[in-house]
This record gives sequence, structure tokens and C-alpha cells, in this order.
Amino acid sequence: MFHTFNNTLTGQLYRTSLEIMFLELGSDVLRESHDLPTIDLLTTHSLVKATYLFLQQHHIILRHDIEIPIQGEND
Repeated sequence: MFHTFNNTLTGQLYRTSLEIMFLELGSDVLRESHDLPTIDLLTTHSLVKATYLFLQQHHIILRHDIEIPIQGEND
């Protein structure tokens, strides 16, 4: 949290990794409809994925301000 809040190089890497996870899931919203096996199957093994799976297992909600703009019609 410190790194992402202070926009350090580590924080930028973590934020970019989270954006990549969103792209892999096809959404910038982590929904409860994404169950753990689906997330595990669709996403690349990373620190972000491990963190998110931990949060899900312990019923901790992740709030973020990341928005991925639509690149074209019907994307």
C-alpha cells in the first residue's frame, strides 16, 4: 500500500501487474462472480494474483481506482 500510494517504482510495477490481471480476466472490475478456480486458471502466476487469491480466501475487499479505457467499439 505504501508503494502504490507514494507512486514508487515498486508501486508502479504492482499497479501495472494489476492492470494486466484485469486484461486477462476481461474486466477492470474484480467481481464476486469470478470464483477462485476461474481466476487461478485465467491469470498469470504473479504476486498480484497471489495477493488477490489471499484477499478472496479471507473475504477482504480490494478497492482500486484503475480504469482501463475501451480501445474500440464492442471490445
